Amino acid sequence: MGRRRKNLIGSFSLGEDDFTCSRWEHWPPIEIIIHEEPLRVRGELGNEAYHRVRIWEDACGLLQMSPDKCPNCPYVAVNGVLAEAAGGGGYKPQTTKATRIAAMRKKR
Repeated sequence: MGRRRKNLIGSFSLGEDDFTCSRWEHWPPIEIIIHEEPLRVRGELGNEAYHRVRIWEDACGLLQMSPDKCPNCPYVAVNGVLAEAAGGGGYKPQTTKATRIAAMRKKR
């Protein structure tokens, strides 16, 4: 699915801050706008489109940005900057080289 040129989910301002969705190019999925229900999407377009709709529904589920829900969303950009850093700050994957060195050390 390609990128969109029009922001369908919109944006809003609270005080001096402008809130926009960092996923505006893909959310809401066009399939949900056309077919309105996930099960109708599955019936008419198949499982791939259905799963795309379900991911959006679990993560967001809004057709328009809301001042009630969006300020706490991990995907919101405040004044053009993501409110939370990408990746969540969890486990950092090792490089292939580091994995090989660790495996070699185990063998010794």
